[in-house]
Amino acid sequence: MKKRILSLLLALVMVLTILPTVALAEGAPTMSGTCGASGNENNVKWELTDVDGDGKYTLTISGTGAMKNFTVNSKNDDRPWKDFISSITKGVVAQGVTNVGDRSFYNCSSMTSVELTDGIILITGGAFENCTSLTSLTLPNGLEKFGGNAFKGCTGLTGELVIPDSVREIRNWAFMNCTSISSVSIGKSVESISESAFENCTSLEHITFRGKTKTIDSRAFRETGLKSLNLPDGLETIGNNAFYGIETLSGVLVIPESVTKIGEHAFWTGKNAGNGVSANISGIRVDSSAISISKGAFKATGADYIDLTRVDDLLFWGDWVLDENENCIIYAKSNGVLNKVTGSQHAAKNIYALTSGGIFAENTAFSEATLATPIQDGYKFEGWYSDEACTKELTGTPNVGDTYYAKWSKDEIDSIYGTGKNVDLGTIAEGGSTSATVGFTGTIALDRAESDHNYFTADISGMTVTVAPADGLKPGTYKDTIYVYTETGATHFIYITLTVTEKSADADQPQGDLPFWLPAAIGSNPFSDVAGGAYYNEAVRWAVKNGIASGTDAKHFSPDAACTRGQAVTFLWRAAGCPAPALAENPFADVKPTDYCYDAVLWAVQTGVAKGTSASTFSPDAACTRGQIVTFLYRAASSPSGYANSGYTDVPEISYCAAPVAWAVALRVTSGTSALTFSPDALCTRAQIVTFLYRANA
Repeated sequence: MKKRILSLLLALVMVLTILPTVALAEGAPTMSGTCGASGNENNVKWELTDVDGDGKYTLTISGTGAMKNFTVNSKNDDRPWKDFISSITKGVVAQGVTNVGDRSFYNCSSMTSVELTDGIILITGGAFENCTSLTSLTLPNGLEKFGGNAFKGCTGLTGELVIPDSVREIRNWAFMNCTSISSVSIGKSVESISESAFENCTSLEHITFRGKTKTIDSRAFRETGLKSLNLPDGLETIGNNAFYGIETLSGVLVIPESVTKIGEHAFWTGKNAGNGVSANISGIRVDSSAISISKGAFKATGADYIDLTRVDDLLFWGDWVLDENENCIIYAKSNGVLNKVTGSQHAAKNIYALTSGGIFAENTAFSEATLATPIQDGYKFEGWYSDEACTKELTGTPNVGDTYYAKWSKDEIDSIYGTGKNVDLGTIAEGGSTSATVGFTGTIALDRAESDHNYFTADISGMTVTVAPADGLKPGTYKDTIYVYTETGATHFIYITLTVTEKSADADQPQGDLPFWLPAAIGSNPFSDVAGGAYYNEAVRWAVKNGIASGTDAKHFSPDAACTRGQAVTFLWRAAGCPAPALAENPFADVKPTDYCYDAVLWAVQTGVAKGTSASTFSPDAACTRGQIVTFLYRAASSPSGYANSGYTDVPEISYCAAPVAWAVALRVTSGTSALTFSPDALCTRAQIVTFLYRANA
């Protein structure tokens, strides 16, 4: 009997030694053990703690090195804490742990928070899959990679998800079915977003790419709620179904010049295709020089046009690329690129129009029977031709899918009133004026107003030009912008050149012949989103005419889009004549020599027009405020003094923009948003910046 009792005691001791440690302290128990990877078994530990004794546990992983990868399926679950999964409400991965093991927190559906400390390199496959109660997630600095399914099905995650700059790869299904995430910021080092990484994130409205992601793989953002999409420079491949099933996208979709392949159904709305439902994309602009576009890539996007004018070599065009985009127009350059568009279009009624630089007016009607008439400032359209040399004029009905070429000739009637002419205005005495009648239709009265701006009106009865020069005008050539108000009230702009050929012997007042030239007017407005009566209409046309700004595509200026710091200094730099910067070294890591704004940024910093947001950053993509814009303009004007404080309650005298605001308001560059406010912190739009520039340079 004694031997039997002794044997039983020994057996009990052996069982206890192999079970997790249980410490029965005050309250509930604490359980622990080891969970390190092979070769590191004892260096990583786990601990379950019920502090309040309410059956709710915190699972803490601590130690050094990598965790074990666990197996969890219908037949097996080798996690030591498997019996407590439904009771774990908090997770902690402590400093020193480098890898969060496969399936370690899988199905912890009651876990509301997790602490991931810096130093974690890898979050492996399914580590936090189906943690449906997890509401927020702060990823650790130093994280390099997500395994497949890492956070799949975390439906409780809300707000913005920020991927750290250290992450290089987001693996398959990493955040799939995270249906409450509203935005994602992709880190600078992420090169690849793998298959279905964010698929079915139905509340995901915005993506910010902070770096140069090269690959967006198949289904990566399928059936999300994206409202806008700015694809990153450096992107090379867009996989099959990458943005499939998104009906909420709007605006112009720009494919960066770095993209060489767009996969099948990449942007197809999919869900309701065939039922007349599509996305709200207004147009598609492809900036690539050589690209392959696969089957159904832009099917049912709602696009009115696809701009291929930057494409030198269309490597492949699959079937149904633009199917269900009713009357979508294809624009291309004159190298025969459209001859390679051979895929079936099915329900689409696409008209292939090669304009060779021209555009089509807003609301132009297209049909398969005829090719519409394009327009181009300063040129006359002379018809469609079937050969690039424009020797074989199109007669009869065009063939859908064939390439046709627009023939242009220089329009000599380049003034809104007729051919430009030199007008002999005779002699102008000091303090006087002169006038002349020319053979135009209409009457223009011009007089020299304050500073050196010209203002005049026009009616319909023969033309009279009157010039009264400003005091102190010296011999030389002076270029001006003048305003023309027609009898209908429409406002136009034309340019004049005043050339003073003589001066009096004893004064700097002009005397002698003063030729007066009326050259080309600013052309018609090509932008469908710039209304004729808009306050910025004339400023936009002036900016485009002078190469200061351009549209976001052939049909849109995007006047309400926020103006970025890079755009603002670029507009100012162009208005200054694009001077070569003298700055020897670029101090900014976020401004590359290949960036459109590189020279403009260096010039702005060199001249004191703008400063960096830090010693090493300029933040070219950050939006500008009204206060910043008028400050840039003020500095570009050499910071003139002598203007009384504006009196706006939100621009105190100690404000950085107090003097710029006073100057801008005094010169009517802009005004306040109310009698008492200027709103210096409000974002400045593209329309506002070109308007301010126009007024400052008028």
